[in-house]
Amino acid sequence: MDYIAIRKQRVDLIGDSMNSYRPHSANERIVYSQDIPYSIVKQQNPMLIPLHFADTLEIMISYGAEGMISLGNQSVPLAKDGIIFILPHVIHGGRFSVPDNAFVYNLKFSMEQLNPVINVEKLLNINGHTLHDLAFSKPDYPRVLEALERLIDVDDLLYERNCQVLRLFDLFEQGIPSEDKKSGALDSSNANLHELLLWTEQHYREHITLEDAANHIHLSRCYFCRYFKEKTGTGYIQYLNQIRISHAVECLLAGKSVSECCYESGFQNVPYFIQIFKKITGYTTQAYLQLYK
Repeated sequence: MDYIAIRKQRVDLIGDSMNSYRPHSANERIVYSQDIPYSIVKQQNPMLIPLHFADTLEIMISYGAEGMISLGNQSVPLAKDGIIFILPHVIHGGRFSVPDNAFVYNLKFSMEQLNPVINVEKLLNINGHTLHDLAFSKPDYPRVLEALERLIDVDDLLYERNCQVLRLFDLFEQGIPSEDKKSGALDSSNANLHELLLWTEQHYREHITLEDAANHIHLSRCYFCRYFKEKTGTGYIQYLNQIRISHAVECLLAGKSVSECCYESGFQNVPYFIQIFKKITGYTTQAYLQLYK
């Protein structure tokens, strides 16, 4: 994975090339400043991203990569020339493959740090839009890609950098459809679900049952299964296995044995771990390691 040269911005969301499999926490946190209230990562390896949430506006821009992104209870395809907007606090995850010469730009804005310098939300309001409307935006792909790469090029030029940020949001707003063509509103205010993801992140190495998870947010087992599926589009055990496999990948890339990765990630036996690893990543452990060589 190549990091774009953001001169004053330290990006530690995904990590270095040997630990680029997942966000570090169910609640992503990156330190931004008003000087540079954004981060950009160029991802060139396959990614499995367990469900998580953040307080940033995230834009995924694909160049030849394909996958499926979960936004709340919706599944949205990431096309080879696709752009997906992820609103603050929306639970999301997914996976995508990256063929040779393909990549995904991951652009994140801290609205808290951006608004005092460029009040994007106020500008949207003046034009009769809100930040939420960006979830439906279908902007001009070539122009967005050009503006993003220009933003990277002028990283050390304050005024030009801010001009490109404005340019990007102008393009994003131009892609917002008319009111009658918007559909599928996302619920970003589910505190119970946020708490459950954080709890799972803390306890994934332990033996967790559906009853344990249900009890944590004070629901019956039966209702919890329906609730989690309805809110996320996936089952809780499937999500738990994604968390465990994402940690197992970090172990593998750190040079640990398959059995060490298995037990350190919360699995109880190696054959089952190997089976789930291939089911989730699409690769055997050895084949996955070859992707990083």
